[in-house]
Amino acid sequence: MNAQSSAKCGDDRQSFPRGKPVFWRNPGRTILAWMACAVIFVIRHDLDRLHFFVRTPCLFGPNDRLRVGREVKLDNAFFNTIHGTITVRDFAFFGQNCMVLTGGHNYRCFNEERQWAAPSGNQDIIIGRGVWVGSGAIILGGVEICDHAVIAAGAVVTKSCEQPGIYAGIPSRLIKAIEPPGDKYSSTQSP
Repeated sequence: MNAQSSAKCGDDRQSFPRGKPVFWRNPGRTILAWMACAVIFVIRHDLDRLHFFVRTPCLFGPNDRLRVGREVKLDNAFFNTIHGTITVRDFAFFGQNCMVLTGGHNYRCFNEERQWAAPSGNQDIIIGRGVWVGSGAIILGGVEICDHAVIAAGAVVTKSCEQPGIYAGIPSRLIKAIEPPGDKYSSTQSP
């Protein structure tokens, strides 16, 4: 039985000889399908150029509590300024999905009170000049990261980083000291 005689009685579908594509059955629908594919291609192509919209940093809390220096790359970092200020000095940069959190909750409280109980004390965060914060790192309130430190991917910073070096782990600790070269990199305080 060949392809031409495969249609049954009462079947209004057309049958075509082998080798001809199915989309020939309804040329109007085919044109719409091709147009949809073209639109999807254009959207996908434009997303590559619009990456800066996808990587916009997120701020939770008052705007005036986030201070950012010159040439800082924030990528899509999340900043919580509810319980303190965050200062990011010149030339610091962040990898993907970093969090800088001044806020927290009091674990000694229970039920609804736990949701609203804020930590006491200084929750300000200072990120020094030229600091590199790796992807997925979390910096908790009340810490200062010195100039030129490197925070490894996935690290959780719970204490201040007082000397230039690589800090990694949960909680983070100094893995290797770094000696910044000469006067070119000396700290000139901004924000």
